[in-house]
Amino acid sequence: MRRQDFFEHQVQSLKGLVQRWHASGGTDISLEARVRGIVARDIMSVAGPEVSVRVLGELDVLEADRLQDMITLCSQSFLRTDAVWNAFAVPVAVHWHMQHHRIYIAKRAEPYYLHEMAAGIRQCLGAERVVLDGA
Repeated sequence: MRRQDFFEHQVQSLKGLVQRWHASGGTDISLEARVRGIVARDIMSVAGPEVSVRVLGELDVLEADRLQDMITLCSQSFLRTDAVWNAFAVPVAVHWHMQHHRIYIAKRAEPYYLHEMAAGIRQCLGAERVVLDGA
């Protein structure tokens, strides 16, 4: 399959899913999960959210609003009246302990190191607050 054909297939697939999800009034959980998965992968792609952006231009207003809400949810940027909140993942040292039969268990990061890392991020970004979860 040529790249352009594959891209068109992705666009038509996402468009159809969003239209069906919208027709269900947003209540079809399986369609919502499929749309979320496609949008999340599209956002993380090297080229950026090409498929989602193209589909936005092909939907009617209400369907496009539903897709835009999903894009916002997946990008984890929340616009508030006085701030913008961004969620991001920070890899923290993971300690691997080997057990019998090659089963591995990961332990969460120690709270002391998370506080230290949060302070560094806060200082570098000039953020008012940084919250890291060690779960």
